[in-house]
Amino acid sequence: MPLVTLTLRDTAPAGLARRILDEVHDALVASGVPAADRFQRVLALDPDAMVVDPRYPDLARDRAERFVLIDIVWSVGRSVNVKRRVAADIATRVARAAGTDPDDVMVVFVETQWENWAFAG
Repeated sequence: MPLVTLTLRDTAPAGLARRILDEVHDALVASGVPAADRFQRVLALDPDAMVVDPRYPDLARDRAERFVLIDIVWSVGRSVNVKRRVAADIATRVARAAGTDPDDVMVVFVETQWENWAFAG
């Protein structure tokens, strides 16, 4: 079960967060996550509350105003290659949906053991 948190500036156009979440979900489903396994949330922050280095680690240009951060908490066990493919797929899809560059999309995977999930009750 992935738990996705999308963080973006609250200056984003209406509907953008949902388009981004749809693209993230589609990328996760393409990697083998069940389609019904969708748990997502959005943090829309005041621009002053989202501090992002413009070029870290070595970008050729500054990040755009539409920079988005995507945290994915999921169970352990996926290979580095799978995570790289999923991250690249998400960056491409989200950049297209947001009208920005893939360098404006940051994906962070957090892995947890199965015993740390309580799906209900």
